[in-house]
Amino acid sequence: MPKVPNPWPIGSNAWTEPPPSDGAPLCPEIFRKRAMVEGLYGIEPPDAAQVTAFLLGLSQRLGMRPLSDPLVFSPDRHSDLHHGVAGFLPWVESGCSLYTWAPQRLFTLELYSCRDFDLQSCADYARERLQARQLHSRVLYQGPAGVAPVAPPDTKEPAPGGSPGAA
Repeated sequence: MPKVPNPWPIGSNAWTEPPPSDGAPLCPEIFRKRAMVEGLYGIEPPDAAQVTAFLLGLSQRLGMRPLSDPLVFSPDRHSDLHHGVAGFLPWVESGCSLYTWAPQRLFTLELYSCRDFDLQSCADYARERLQARQLHSRVLYQGPAGVAPVAPPDTKEPAPGGSPGAA
């Protein structure tokens, strides 16, 4: 079988996935970006209010528009392995999740968007808000090469938890 070029060339810090069996990417007309930032946090283990504030602040930093309030939860009562607080925030542009493990002081931030965002800004935000250290990040793009991601529409409508004109 001939080697098919990776449809998502990013560099050495990217996840690599085999292309579909026919060599064609799925829905190449739709730009998608997935990213993960992990590290060890230096603050006290975050509580639900801190996870909520983190997700809303990150959304503002990246210019993403929340569709609802964050869903914040803890598996502590149900798991012997996972102890911490986590949350998910849906965006008009897709969404993000933050997971924390209190005993290890580990966090994982996952983002998925049909609009481009700055991964370095995500890492900087985590470093600031969580006093994060030993950061690791990964990114995966999908979509047509050379096609710009969709920019947010110019709107005066407030997003949930936002103010008019906020993007």
